[in-house]
Amino acid sequence: MFDVIPPWFSRKTVVGWGVTPGYQFPPMPWGIKRGDLERTLRQWLPVIQRVETRSFGFARGPKKLVLAVLSRLPTLRDLPPAIAHVYT
Repeated sequence: MFDVIPPWFSRKTVVGWGVTPGYQFPPMPWGIKRGDLERTLRQWLPVIQRVETRSFGFARGPKKLVLAVLSRLPTLRDLPPAIAHVYT
């Protein structure tokens, strides 16, 4: 189980992206589109049986609704970060 960081998010962290005046995301130099994850992992490790991805569940209010919509639309599914669970 691990975080799936999309390329746009990775780029922002590498150049120094802060969410508050006192906090900056740590550099995350590698990102992958959610839609490319399973194919890439299977190339690296052919014994993978199943890969499940889910959007982070901590959002509330309007943000939760936006993430739910994004995760269901194929062209927008790759935008939010996610959690991957890989079964071997």
